[in-house]
Amino acid sequence: MVTDQSNEHAKACEIQTLIDEINYYITRYTVNHKVLQDSELKQLYTLIKKNAEQFSSFRNQVPLAANS
Repeated sequence: MVTDQSNEHAKACEIQTLIDEINYYITRYTVNHKVLQDSELKQLYTLIKKNAEQFSSFRNQVPLAANS
């Protein structure tokens, strides 16, 4: 059976573009607390931490609070 995979391909391309743009913005621009509300900062932190937890280098890292 042959299926049309153009929809899946378009969605994959859209997601990859989002990932590329997010990575670009994260590495280029620091977070501005004057632009984001407290709830947005907390949500951003939660999402970034959730993503980082998949990497072993993150799991082996000493938390910032422990460095002070």
